[in-house]
Amino acid sequence: DCPDLYRRDGGPYQDSYGADWGDNDLRFALLGAVAAYLALPETGLRWTPDILHLNDWQAGLAAAYHAYGPVRRAKVISTVHNLSFAGDFASDRVSSWGLPSHAFGINGIEYYGRASFLKAGLYFADHVTTVSPTYAREIQSAPVGCGFEGLLSSRQDRLSGIINGIDDNTWNPQSDGELPANYSAKDLSGKAKNKAVLQERFGLHMEPKTPLFAMVSRLTWQKGVDTLIAAAPSWLEAGAQMAIIGSGDSGLETALKRLSHAFPGRMGFVQGYDESLAHLLEAVADMYVMPSRFE
Repeated sequence: DCPDLYRRDGGPYQDSYGADWGDNDLRFALLGAVAAYLALPETGLRWTPDILHLNDWQAGLAAAYHAYGPVRRAKVISTVHNLSFAGDFASDRVSSWGLPSHAFGINGIEYYGRASFLKAGLYFADHVTTVSPTYAREIQSAPVGCGFEGLLSSRQDRLSGIINGIDDNTWNPQSDGELPANYSAKDLSGKAKNKAVLQERFGLHMEPKTPLFAMVSRLTWQKGVDTLIAAAPSWLEAGAQMAIIGSGDSGLETALKRLSHAFPGRMGFVQGYDESLAHLLEAVADMYVMPSRFE
């Protein structure tokens, strides 16, 4: 709990005007430092983790703290979702992170003259995982490797791609408590009821037989959202409907808002994330758009 770093208006990474927080390095360095500390045996907790699992740049510096710490017991796994975000900061910021000076080097957190949280996760992890076997292969060469391809290629024996999946209990439409009506493959009547609720919430025409495209995603060009936006008008003009939940790149958010205004009753966009609405959307979609340019 550190109100000075975390209790503020805006989002996790940016202020309410869309500008990155100027102290993001300190904010996420502290997150990593605490994670590394909790992986030590002398914390006084009743348990000590066997695995310190990091996701993307935001947690990457925990691997460096763990590596330079007094005791290394836990194994470190670093999972990469998107190499395009290196979490890199000016080298003169390193001294404020509490790492030894020699941490800033090619065999450490240095990344093209800057200090990268993601590089720390990739370099110091015992194993690196990513979102699919295909992406694991592609990131070992340019341009998909985003400058990390040499490091990842040298660690290919410790690099695995694991296909994304879902919890089939939490997202099972037969028992999902987030849905207005449950249904099964043998009885789809509940799905029709859910579709009516979704169309109302997204401001779509109440057309039960109209094919509905759906997507829940972080909005970034790396996922091919721009390609979806380019294709959407032809689908909507042909009579389909679209329902999208997401946030991210402001330009993509604006483009989706314009689509919803250009095609009222056919296109609905909810900016941000709503867990209940995401369950409804996934349970109703006739065609689900999986955003992934590289996977």
